Amino acid sequence: MSPLWYPNSWEASFGVGDAVTPLKTTFPITDTVGTGGKTIEAQAIWLGLGTEADFRDRDVGGKAVILYSNPTPGGRDHFARWSGSMMRANRAGAAMVLIVMDIPGNVTTEPEAGAGTIAPTLTISMMEGTAIREAIEAGRDVKLRLRADIERKEGLKTANVWGVLPGMTDENILIMAHTDAMFDGALDNASGIVMLLGIARHYAALPKEQRRRTITFVTTPDHHHGASGIKWINQNMRDFLGRTALIVNCEHPSQTQTYRLGSGLMTSTQTSARRWFVGGSEALRRIFLSSMKEFGVAVYARPEGRPGGELQHIYKSAPSFHVIDHIFYHSDADTVDLVPAFGIEAVARAYLKIIDAANKMEISELKASPASGTSEPAK
Repeated sequence: MSPLWYPNSWEASFGVGDAVTPLKTTFPITDTVGTGGKTIEAQAIWLGLGTEADFRDRDVGGKAVILYSNPTPGGRDHFARWSGSMMRANRAGAAMVLIVMDIPGNVTTEPEAGAGTIAPTLTISMMEGTAIREAIEAGRDVKLRLRADIERKEGLKTANVWGVLPGMTDENILIMAHTDAMFDGALDNASGIVMLLGIARHYAALPKEQRRRTITFVTTPDHHHGASGIKWINQNMRDFLGRTALIVNCEHPSQTQTYRLGSGLMTSTQTSARRWFVGGSEALRRIFLSSMKEFGVAVYARPEGRPGGELQHIYKSAPSFHVIDHIFYHSDADTVDLVPAFGIEAVARAYLKIIDAANKMEISELKASPASGTSEPAK
């Protein structure tokens, strides 16, 4: 593996006078720096959304800057990252940065994109962030304390896990899912592993004579921090990929649709719409969309410009597709209660229909023409 960013331990608290309250939901943003094993202390200042207007005439140097950020969506991406406010606080000389994630309750989140931070940058729940804000609003002198032991571990090894169902030809269908997770990882990616296993059981029950192509299943172990496993396949198995008719990515297929209701959340009886990608011919794209519609799988009106998730590292090597649900992932709200089995089943059935249709087509029919590139936005 490439050197692995690794937070060994951390602890934070806020003090008002002699009272010290532990902060239990802080979590370092991936690739942020630590405190060098020391405990640092700084006065807390609240800068809201952290826009240029919020920073104007504020003395940020040496302070513990608290920002408010909206997940867009889930616990992985958020307003404070893509708006620039997180790095604005870092460049302004903050001693530490805490980002209050706008998810009702006491949810712990672990976003990405902390590379380049100068100060330790962590997320904190809405509940704990609100407690700090209310103390500041009351005119109290609030101090934040933080210790974060973070390192980069070198020389680590990992492994992919393979399963092969021989077919009648040496052409391949590659079905993949990543095994690593944040917190419980029910959506990301236990649901994808369940779907991969269900697809494997389905095709294993068929006689070899009914499998036109060899079906290769692979699980990769380090998607969240490095993706070495899938990159290794792409770099070292060119002959295999040259005979691959279709790459199928099983990655968080099903999560309960939720709504903001007052100061809380309301769940529904449906699953969320998924983002999606098809890399290949117009014919493959039509099969994908019709299969999703047939089995009631809601998808975004437009596809990803390039795939996210594990597929991003290999999609150029063969025709490919996936769907990804992404509302409460990279957080401790990613629990089995929000991952309905009926949603996994619907996506699995749609995937099976796409695979069966692709098995009736030649690889040349599945590939995009040089002029067309990958999938175009849905009409």
